[in-house]
Amino acid sequence: MSITNELLNTVLRHAGQEVSRKEFLSMAGRGLAVGVAAGALASCQDKPGATAAAAVPTTGTPASQ
Repeated sequence: MSITNELLNTVLRHAGQEVSRKEFLSMAGRGLAVGVAAGALASCQDKPGATAAAAVPTTGTPASQ
């Protein structure tokens, strides 16, 4: 979370100022990296009921036939 705090502090510091292209790309890259990391972390979390849904086949011939 320190990356997020650092990014927020940088944005707030430059809020009333013009930002160079290099600074903008740096901030945008950091924001993108934080978003990707958060998405990857969220996708690795266990979802309740995921194993029960995987046990029910959705295609193929029913077992009773």
